[in-house]
Amino acid sequence: MNGPLIGGTEECRRIIQAESVLLDSAVTKEHYQISSRIHTDRVYLLHPVLQWGSHRELLAHKLIEDLLIGGIDLQRDVDVLVATGIAAMQICCTLQHFIGLQEKRLIFIERERNGISVGHGFSFRQDERILLVHFAAVRFNTIRETIKAIHRYADETGFQPCVIGFAVIFDRSPENSQWEKGLGTFRKVCMFREPLNVYPADKRRCPLCKMGIPLVDLRGAT
Repeated sequence: MNGPLIGGTEECRRIIQAESVLLDSAVTKEHYQISSRIHTDRVYLLHPVLQWGSHRELLAHKLIEDLLIGGIDLQRDVDVLVATGIAAMQICCTLQHFIGLQEKRLIFIERERNGISVGHGFSFRQDERILLVHFAAVRFNTIRETIKAIHRYADETGFQPCVIGFAVIFDRSPENSQWEKGLGTFRKVCMFREPLNVYPADKRRCPLCKMGIPLVDLRGAT
C-alpha cells in the first residue's frame, strides 16, 4: 500500500493487497485525479476486492467487530443502513445476511446535478437510527453531504431520523488532515488507514502537472 495498511486483520490485509491494483507514478509514469480536488502519485484501485462474496463477508464480519469496539451495536443501536455508493452498497447487502441484521433496512443516496439526495422512493421514519457506510474517504465530503441530505429530508417531511454515526472501510485522508472538522458529534469507525499523497487538482499548482507527468482521470474508480 502507499504506507503501512493499518487496521483489520492479517487475512483482511492479505486479500486487499492481493486483489486491489496498485498504480504508482514511479512505474507508470502517470499521475492520477481521484476527485474534483485531488491529484495523487500513488493509488490503489480497491473495488476489485469486493468481487468475491467470501471477501465481502470477511470485511463485513470485521466491520461488525470494529463497530462493537467503537460502541455501536448494529442489532441494538441501528435501524437503517445508508450506503453512500456502489461499493458501500455491496458491504451493506453483505451485512444484511448476518444473523440479527436481516431486518435492518438499507437505503442508498443518489448523486444528482444539484448534489446528493436520498434515493428516490425511499423514506425514513420518525426517530429511526441511521448508520452511514462509506467505502473509501479522503476528505469525508460525501459523508458530510449525506448527513445534510438526511437533514433536508427531515426538514421537508417533518419526520426526523437520527444519524448516530458512520463507518468507513478505508480512511485515505492525508497525514495531518482536518477531515474530522464538523463531524465530531458523530460516532465513527474507520476499519483501515492508508493515507494518500494529495496534490491540488489544478495544473498550475500540482507539482506533477508542472513536471509534465501525464494525468489519468480515475474519478469514480477508486
